[in-house]
Amino acid sequence: MKTQVRADVDLGKKRERAKRDSSDSESVKCVEGLNHLPALKARCPDTRMVGVGDRESDVYEVFAAERPAGMDWLIRAACDRCIAHPERYPWDTVTASAPLGEIELELPAHRKMARRTARLTLRCTQVIASA
Repeated sequence: MKTQVRADVDLGKKRERAKRDSSDSESVKCVEGLNHLPALKARCPDTRMVGVGDRESDVYEVFAAERPAGMDWLIRAACDRCIAHPERYPWDTVTASAPLGEIELELPAHRKMARRTARLTLRCTQVIASA
């Protein structure tokens, strides 16, 4: 199992991360983690598992990888790529689904952003990535 937490000094350096060698990217670490799923699922055959990934997990290799039965993904989308669904794009597809819940969070001021209220809406639907 691999996890990664970015150090505070590395926050806000997206352009620098984009210039790194692809073998050191956070997305590659997500793909490497897929190799551990069959062994994990074999140890817990009756447990439904959900792999959770941030935007770095939104890469084709993750969606195209074979995964054990009873294993699903919950991935924060980074790309609005074309999918095999009547809505054609995941953001439109998810936005068209019924909200499962909503919460408001009070966020403190941070760097150049003023204190604010964020409204988070949870939506969920199945999408199939096109090859």
